[in-house]
Amino acid sequence: MPPLIPFPHKPKIDQIEGVPFCWYIHPEAMQAHLERLSSEIVLKDFTHVLYVLQGGKYLYTELTQLQGFPRDYTHHAIEYHRHPITGDRLIEKAVAKDLSGDILIIDDVWDTANTAKLIIDDIKQTTHARSVSFAVVCRKINVPEQRFFNGVNLHVGVEVENLWLGGCGMDLGVAGAVNQRIRQIRGLVVKS
Repeated sequence: MPPLIPFPHKPKIDQIEGVPFCWYIHPEAMQAHLERLSSEIVLKDFTHVLYVLQGGKYLYTELTQLQGFPRDYTHHAIEYHRHPITGDRLIEKAVAKDLSGDILIIDDVWDTANTAKLIIDDIKQTTHARSVSFAVVCRKINVPEQRFFNGVNLHVGVEVENLWLGGCGMDLGVAGAVNQRIRQIRGLVVKS
């Protein structure tokens, strides 16, 4: 069971390029949580390891580095979204149809799990998967309509409060190139 980390009572405030944020989990603590997650989920035990662009790339990089697992940013990437207004399914790069065996999907956050549902539906409809697992940096608690799926294993670095997070692959929804820099913060941050 991953630890539940409450938002700090008096968080440290910081900024990148004029964008203020509060520290939720500092880099050293976050690294320890990711190392624990890495010890629980062994990449070589899966037939296929995929990551969701863009958020999952951070955790994918961390896990492959910690485990000395061969990294392939091109062939291991998938990209799924829902339209922010209509909710329509948008797929930029789908799960390959010829997959079989045990599949691990790496992403940044488990909140509503709408993206996970799109991926799981594709895997069930177009592959011969034996099992499906997800590994995420964090799972938000108290998310209305959060989904879980029978037969799908979920591996989580930390559980956190339901806040808009940045860092560890997640963006803060701010304009410009600074959003990409925020994704690379090695801890978790919240809009200030």
